[in-house]
Amino acid sequence: MTTREIKVRKGEKVRDAWERLVRWVDSLQIIPDDGIDVRVTPHGTIVRVRDHQMFRHPFRVMVSGSSVRVSPGTVNDLIPVITENAIKRRIDNRDKDGNRETGKDYPALKLDTKKASKDGRIYISLKVKQSVSGGISGVKENKAGEQVSDNVEIVQTDSAKGPLDGFGYYPLAFLRASSDGGSIEEVFQIVHHNIRYEFQERRPSEADLKKDPNAKAAGRHLFIPT
Repeated sequence: MTTREIKVRKGEKVRDAWERLVRWVDSLQIIPDDGIDVRVTPHGTIVRVRDHQMFRHPFRVMVSGSSVRVSPGTVNDLIPVITENAIKRRIDNRDKDGNRETGKDYPALKLDTKKASKDGRIYISLKVKQSVSGGISGVKENKAGEQVSDNVEIVQTDSAKGPLDGFGYYPLAFLRASSDGGSIEEVFQIVHHNIRYEFQERRPSEADLKKDPNAKAAGRHLFIPT
């Protein structure tokens, strides 16, 4: 019997439609397996479906010992880099031309637990250098036609805002170090999506320049989940 057969027909008696629906329900069989748990109780049957699939979202932060790896995600379609042994490597384990780096593990960020905040928090953050046009600085195309830039980097910061050094910072996750700083006790994921970045520049007004002739342009770094 299909679902088309159990639909109520125009002018049909309710009793007849109901009995047909009951026959259809009685014909259903649920077979228990690793993904389906069937439990019969005096008050009815309970069916539970186990979902083993995980949402493999962008920028998932994973910690092992003092190393942090981040699953691939994009900022304005750019793949961020991690500085590993003084070399900037894309977090998707590809070179600047988009080719898979064979024989290498995904890059890992070495943690410095001494730089944790007073309550033991360490933030894993995006660091972006803005361009004059309001986007990201240093963007160019590689041989594969992808846009690339080393100016989107994943770094460790001691706060969600990051240092006041002119770069844009956006936290991906925060870690909580143990009281002795010897291990990471907690990983709290903040970001689950790719990111769009914009920089809104505010140039000093005439009034600002009268107060301070050397006043520099300021602005806001906007990080928008997409």
